[in-house]
Amino acid sequence: MGQTIQTAITRSQQAQSDHDWMVQQMVGAYTLLGHSDIKAGYAGHENGAPLPLGVHLPDVTALAGAVQIPIICDVETRDTLNNEHTRSQLLTFRSAADKLGGVLHVGLPFKSDVERAKRVVAGWGILVDQWWYGVAL
Repeated sequence: MGQTIQTAITRSQQAQSDHDWMVQQMVGAYTLLGHSDIKAGYAGHENGAPLPLGVHLPDVTALAGAVQIPIICDVETRDTLNNEHTRSQLLTFRSAADKLGGVLHVGLPFKSDVERAKRVVAGWGILVDQWWYGVAL
C-alpha cells in the first residue's frame, strides 16, 4: 500500500493569499539566480509541481548551480509557524535534502516573522540552510 500525501493545513483566506504570493516570489528569486528545473505547487506552473517527499509536497524545488544542488523550499505563514504539520514537513524536507546532498530553504511572506520562525525551528532541532522573506514590489 502506498503512502497518502498529506494535504496542506487550513489557513485563513488572507494567509493563503500571502502563502501563494510567497511561493511565486520564491520561483522568481530562483529564476533570477539562474537555478534550473524550478517546480512550484500552484496550478499552471510551467514545470509542474514538485514530487512528493515522504507524505509531504514541497512548495518549490529547484536545482542550483553547475553541480545542480537540489533545493527544497517550504513556505510558511505566521499562523502555521508553530504546529505539528509544519514540524513534520520540515523534518521530512531536511532529511530529504540531506539524502540528496541538497539544501532546505524556508520562505515567509513577512520579514517580521523570520526571527520567530528561526526560534521555533531551532527548538525543533531542524537546520534550515537559508531563510527568505517577501519583498513587495
